[in-house]
Amino acid sequence: VAAAGADDTVVLTKDVTLTEAIAINGKAVTIDLNGKVVTATSAVFLVKNGAELNLSNGTVNATGDNSIVVWSEGAGSVANEVNLDEVTLTADTFVIYHNGLKYGADITINNSTLTSAESVAVYLAGRATVDNNWAEGKQNTLVIEDSKITGVSAVETKRGAVTVKGDSELTATAETATMTPNKSGPASSGYALALTGNAGIAVGSANVTGGTFNGKIGIEVTENVTNDATFAVSGGIFSEEVPAEYCAEGYIPVKNNNGTYGVKKAGFVKLQITEQPVSVTTNLDTKAVFKVSTIGEDLTYQWQYRTGSTGTWKSTSETGNKTAQLTVPATASWNGYEYRCKVTDSNGNVFYSNVAKLNV
Repeated sequence: VAAAGADDTVVLTKDVTLTEAIAINGKAVTIDLNGKVVTATSAVFLVKNGAELNLSNGTVNATGDNSIVVWSEGAGSVANEVNLDEVTLTADTFVIYHNGLKYGADITINNSTLTSAESVAVYLAGRATVDNNWAEGKQNTLVIEDSKITGVSAVETKRGAVTVKGDSELTATAETATMTPNKSGPASSGYALALTGNAGIAVGSANVTGGTFNGKIGIEVTENVTNDATFAVSGGIFSEEVPAEYCAEGYIPVKNNNGTYGVKKAGFVKLQITEQPVSVTTNLDTKAVFKVSTIGEDLTYQWQYRTGSTGTWKSTSETGNKTAQLTVPATASWNGYEYRCKVTDSNGNVFYSNVAKLNV
């Protein structure tokens, strides 16, 4: 990596064990782990002075007191950039850590799994000021998509803009959610996503359009201190109720049928199945049609089948399998098959239709 020029790609050809960090200083480097495993007893990647790290396709395991997989320093004059794609990263302490007085980091986590055994998994800090002017500083940005992040708190940012979307899953392992204001280090424990700040002054934003949150989401609140931090939740599934003030404009909190929580559009129409599929008796080598009628918004459909009344339900790939109407061939081998439709709304609520039988 040290010998790599700007914009070069480094491809691993075997598993690697490290005893000291790899410095990426002021240049852009792409590392393709190529399905290999990097094991370290220290920090693994040190990103600084406006450097860019693109890491993909493999595993990094770091153990020990300073076992940070990606350590970003923001002391330079340009923001660092870190892009993770299809990686599995584990650490005893932070998986991703950023701190800097003037310049933040732009971090994207896609289709990856990050796990911290003893700390916050993703922690982005830094005053982000220029000559003590907060507005001139470069805030951190963090985008999480289709990724699993687990830690004492999963994600905590001080002065950052966070976006969570897709099938992401943020899990806090601490049983109790607490906030302890401080001027250095994480303030949260037990939070899936926390917005905090130095000395209890929380600054930043979180835009949540999807994902599953196991643990609290919240903003550090200190008595007699005015915070400048906001949540805008328009999707996702939560283990705890979403405060009304965290909902995006036009959304309200909701409790789902399975005991989880989410949000819905104000005036959201509750999912109902108004017409159930009926059994079909037809001749050999014809087509059988099953259909449902529903009321609701942003509904998705998945037809399922089983080979008999005691069989296991499986998703079918026949014509219309993801619509309100399913068409299947009437073959002798499928005589007696049973069908039902799984209907899901945008809040994650799931309804199953009645069972209908194919008689050939």
